[in-house]
Parts: sequence; structure tokens; C-alpha cells
Amino acid sequence: MESTAAPSNPSVASPDAARPFLRSPLGSAPTHAIPGLVDLGRRRGNLCMEAQSRGLRAGVIGFGVTLALAITFAKTGVSPQLRWLLAAPFFMSVVGVSESLLQTCPFLAMKSMSDRGDGLQPIPDPKERELMRSRGKRLLLACAGLSLVAAGLFAQLPF
Repeated sequence: MESTAAPSNPSVASPDAARPFLRSPLGSAPTHAIPGLVDLGRRRGNLCMEAQSRGLRAGVIGFGVTLALAITFAKTGVSPQLRWLLAAPFFMSVVGVSESLLQTCPFLAMKSMSDRGDGLQPIPDPKERELMRSRGKRLLLACAGLSLVAAGLFAQLPF
């Protein structure tokens, strides 16, 4: 029977001890110790790396275009009420960047689908489906709130 305890000799260190910043604190947590946690392995979301990269690019480009629009609206004297329309492009930009950072597409998560690089697939595990749905809802609410705050700030620019 193998022991999982740490070695008693302090001079013998684990290979990760020399590289403490290369380990993910969430990835190293034992999932068996947390009741009700779905073991997703290394996966955190429902997107492959390619989809995350596309989302990040689209979000950054969208932010640039939206900021340019916001400055143009402010400089040309567009009324503050019309500047609130910037919430829609801000929302899409925030969703794109959030997809990349959180590895989750909220629209696919709401449909219980995932994109692992080989096409869209339904999420088979019921616990993971529910986890993805709730994560998608939270992400959409956070993106909507952030985009409304950003549009509100740009609506009040005094140019």
C-alpha cells in the first residue's frame, strides 16, 4: 500500500516545489474532498482554445471600435440619451473577452452545449450541464451589468 503523505526527509522536495508559480491552485485541489463538486479534470469551461482565441480577438477589436464610437459621439455632440446605445457593442465586446478568460461561452452554456474543437456537442453529465447553465447565466448578467456601467459612463462624458 502506497503512502500519500509528504516525505519525511525535508531535503527531498516535490518537482513542483521548485516551480511554485507554475501550478494552478484550483487544479491541484483534491476534488474528492469537496462534496458535490463535479470532477471536470483540467476543463473549466465549454470552449476549446481556438474558440477562446477567436472570442478574445473579437472582444478586443470590439472594444476598440466601441471606444472610438464613444469618443466620436462625445466630440460630435450626440445627445447623452443616444450614447446609451453603446451598451450593445460594449456587451458583445465584454462577452468576447470573458469567453476567453473564463473558457465559457454563455450562449452555448445556456443550451448545455460545448465546443471542444471538433464541433458542437451536448454536455452528457447532468451535474456538469447544470453547472454550465448557471455559469452561463451569471456570465451574461455580469457582462450586461458591466456594459451598462460602461455605456452610462460614456453617456455622461462632458465634451
